Amino acid sequence: MRRAGYGVIPLLTIGILAMASLLEPSSSGFGTHRALGLPPCIFQYLTGILCPSCGLTTSFTHLMHGDLGAAFQVHPLGPVLFLGMLLTSALAIFEWIGKQTFLGKFLRGHYASWAYGALTLYLLVWSGRIFWTYW
Repeated sequence: MRRAGYGVIPLLTIGILAMASLLEPSSSGFGTHRALGLPPCIFQYLTGILCPSCGLTTSFTHLMHGDLGAAFQVHPLGPVLFLGMLLTSALAIFEWIGKQTFLGKFLRGHYASWAYGALTLYLLVWSGRIFWTYW
C-alpha cells in the first residue's frame, strides 16, 4: 500500500464510528443497517439463517452507545473487530507519517497466514451462533 493510502484508513474508521453513533441499535439484534437504506440480508432471506455478519452493525452501534454487554450478545466478534479497527487505524497513522509498523508487513503480504486464523474464528463463531439461535 502506498503511504497516502494509510491516511484513508483512519478516515474510514472515523466515518464508521460516526455512523454507528448516529444509529439506534435494532431491538431484534440485527437489521440496524436497514436504517442506512441498505436492503435486508439476502443470505438470511434465502436460507432463514443468520449470515456470518448479521448483527455486526448492531454490535458496533451498541458499542458506540456504551453498551458492551449488548454488543457481545448481538455478535461476539463485534467488539473484537471494533478494537481491531481502532488498532489498525492507529498503526495506519504511524505508517502514514513514515514510521514502520507490523501493519505494513501484513498489508504487503508478509505473515498473511493470520487471515486463515481469522477466517476460522469467524466461521466457528458463526457456527456457534447458528447452534444457539436455532437449536
